[in-house]
Amino acid sequence: ELWTKYVTACVDRYKGRITHWEMLNEPNCQLTPEQYVTYLKATYAAVRKADQDAKLVGLCVTGDLNGDILTFMRDCFKLGALDGCDVVSFHPYSARLDWSAPFTAESMTAQVKALMNEFGGEGKELWNTELFYIGKNTPDDNYFQHLIKGHELPRRCLIDLATGVSKSFCLPDDYLLKVTLAPNYWHNSAQMACAPIPSRLFVISNTLAKLFGNAKFVRQVPLLGKNKLYVFAKEGSPIAATWSFDDEDKPSLLRLPRA
Repeated sequence: ELWTKYVTACVDRYKGRITHWEMLNEPNCQLTPEQYVTYLKATYAAVRKADQDAKLVGLCVTGDLNGDILTFMRDCFKLGALDGCDVVSFHPYSARLDWSAPFTAESMTAQVKALMNEFGGEGKELWNTELFYIGKNTPDDNYFQHLIKGHELPRRCLIDLATGVSKSFCLPDDYLLKVTLAPNYWHNSAQMACAPIPSRLFVISNTLAKLFGNAKFVRQVPLLGKNKLYVFAKEGSPIAATWSFDDEDKPSLLRLPRA
């Protein structure tokens, strides 16, 4: 009862300004599926009552800290979690990019979407709402934005776009600001940024949005080796993205098939 009063007060206060609310952060690290779904359904009802236009983002399950995304999702779906949310979200730390093991980014997304479909969630969107550390050599620390390589962020976003993830905003907003106060002290960049100066990740994100915003996935072109080529359509014209994930420190030979 106290929780629903809190939710109602929040949604009512920001009605018309906040359109989506995400229900708890990484509950599989804190709650049982039974506990989470109980709160999820109560929250869904409270949000709906306070603002008919607001949407609830549910699950928010993580692969970080030994979290098991698929098991927690399945257990929650069995309890009717899909009836208590408008959008499903995940934090795919255990499946960051193409090279990830035991799951690649593509295979994890495919399994999550298959699980959603199995329990009647075909029409619901899947969002990637957090992936602070993306790269192979990035420490498991939220604040090492300087160690994220320039190609890793667009690769993850393009993989999401190609595999049916509706929204991908995996980095915290402070990563988009340049550390200026103490540039050689890499800790909490939100505390170090003294002015709203765009970081290199902001520039990369802006370019990615300019090129691929509103693009639709068309197909993946088979290539030899660990090379990838995605073809998208934007405003009636094709646009493609390609990269190698064999050895990121060495150039890769790319042979395109004949049209």
